[in-house]
Amino acid sequence: MAHRDYAKKYPSVTTILDVLSKKGLEYYWKSNTPEFIEQESAKSKAIGTQVHEVFQKHIEAEKITFETEYPEEVKNIINSFFKFKQEYPNVKLKRAELKMESDKYGVNGTCDCIAHEDNQLVLLDWKSSKCYVGEVVKTGVHKGESKEIDKPKIYPEYLYQTVWYSYLYYDVFKEPINKCRIVVMAKDKVAYDTITIDDRIMANIFQNACLPALQLFNVQKEIKSILKGE
Repeated sequence: MAHRDYAKKYPSVTTILDVLSKKGLEYYWKSNTPEFIEQESAKSKAIGTQVHEVFQKHIEAEKITFETEYPEEVKNIINSFFKFKQEYPNVKLKRAELKMESDKYGVNGTCDCIAHEDNQLVLLDWKSSKCYVGEVVKTGVHKGESKEIDKPKIYPEYLYQTVWYSYLYYDVFKEPINKCRIVVMAKDKVAYDTITIDDRIMANIFQNACLPALQLFNVQKEIKSILKGE
């Protein structure tokens, strides 16, 4: 995602969720060099920004144009996006890249997409990941075996983030979100995975993961100020 300029200097959803443990990322950090991680992170951010801009143009103006240093990855993600659209024709994409500043929670965030699905208002979050095409396991008992998977994985932090956006959306726009949908598109082949989160699960995640993360973030911020003597 591109950097967002918010009028109010609240922390972002992603910043708040950094307080939560992410086991997949911890393994990734341990298994790779800092140089490799920095390079891949920059590449992923660039690709994410580019495909979000493409999706926004398509949703708002029904056109696709892009320039990129990573044509193969971006092309795979876009083709995966259209595969999702073809297989879910009942999901009608309406608005994209909605900036949200919540005074109630003191949190900023940007919603990827608002849609209608079977007459319900739905918030969509786009993610991109890998299916590990052509890659093999490097260590352990499965060393040398293929790592390739049929479709990209959906991680728990995707749910926390998407639910946060649904609550920010309601606070800012005063329209309740009936359910959320996460769509994860592959960078290395045409494939995707998707799940929906209904209002009962959304409420459970918000009360037991999102709000505690915000409370912990605020406590950590206060402790840092105390230690600095502020």
